[in-house]
Amino acid sequence: MVPKYIVHLEGFTVNLADTEETHFLRVTMDLGIDRLPDGVQKDRAAAGMPVARIRDAVLSVLTVAHAVPLLTPEGKLQLKKSILDSLQRNVPELDVRDVYFTEFLVQR
Repeated sequence: MVPKYIVHLEGFTVNLADTEETHFLRVTMDLGIDRLPDGVQKDRAAAGMPVARIRDAVLSVLTVAHAVPLLTPEGKLQLKKSILDSLQRNVPELDVRDVYFTEFLVQR
């Protein structure tokens, strides 16, 4: 099922949890959601979103990731699933249905 709305998030640049070397991830993503929170206008959806809670939910997943798995298609898929789970748990009013990576760079 295709989500009703697409919400663009500003990019994230984070240090990954690798201990042997410093690695970082730069990722930009859009969220597919089925409903807008109360009071959010369709034509100005980004203005009324709980941005701090959304970014916190995403960052909590990104900062515990490791570089090597993110280099594989399976690792990227697992990261999407983890982000989706975190958003559904921490920002349930958005009813997030999908995460779309629009930029993805692992620096090793």
